[in-house]
Amino acid sequence: PRTGTSGYSENAALCLADYMANTTWGIGAAIGAADGIDSASLIAAANICDEVVAKVGGGTERRYTCNGVVTLDQTPKNVIEAMLSAMAGTCGWQAGQWQIFAGAWRAPTITLTDDDIADGGLQLSTRQSAADNFNAVRGQFVSPENDWQPDDFPSYESAVYLAEDGGERKYTDITLPFTTSASAAQRLAKIHMERQRKQMTVSLTGKLTAWRAAVGDTVNLTYARWGFASKPFEVTSVGLEIASDDGGPRLVPSLT
Repeated sequence: PRTGTSGYSENAALCLADYMANTTWGIGAAIGAADGIDSASLIAAANICDEVVAKVGGGTERRYTCNGVVTLDQTPKNVIEAMLSAMAGTCGWQAGQWQIFAGAWRAPTITLTDDDIADGGLQLSTRQSAADNFNAVRGQFVSPENDWQPDDFPSYESAVYLAEDGGERKYTDITLPFTTSASAAQRLAKIHMERQRKQMTVSLTGKLTAWRAAVGDTVNLTYARWGFASKPFEVTSVGLEIASDDGGPRLVPSLT
């Protein structure tokens, strides 16, 4: 979509879009089509994947690549989720198109305030349960040194979060079936941990003005009662609900 040409690529966003666009074993979501994949979000994700990052042991590599095997007994949902794991990505349906995002910081362009929130429309969860928390991530990737078979990548461990958890090391396991770089696997493991350790979650029932926020967006939330002044949050889900009041039924956006 960036050059108007076709060719071989390990770019994780482009590989995912190519699979989704396929009409035989994908979901037939053509790139740029009105009911297909949004070109702007795809191009932004592809650019992020192509960024060159330094490896701890020396050398460089592309930020996110996708290398693996799709078997036709898998559902498209499972394949898409597996391919998204190669770029810490998300994919959501918004305004009639698929939006694809790679794992990277996106500066907020939307600020939600009291004017966008329905009465009593905010719920705040500040902490995860201890059983759901972890301070180290381990798992498997596709290892070039192991004949391209699944193998363990070096675990990512946080001394800061270990101290927060009272010195008790807690692991979680992830699987990266489309990642062939151990250093990339560690970076993905770190992203997985940081997402989990940012424990504050807001459930927002809003007015229709809140509907402009989409899955994958980063939005600022200003809410004086909780001391929020342009506090950034990632939108992880968006839906429409039917609410009833004295004025009758109405549609309200629901965001997490």
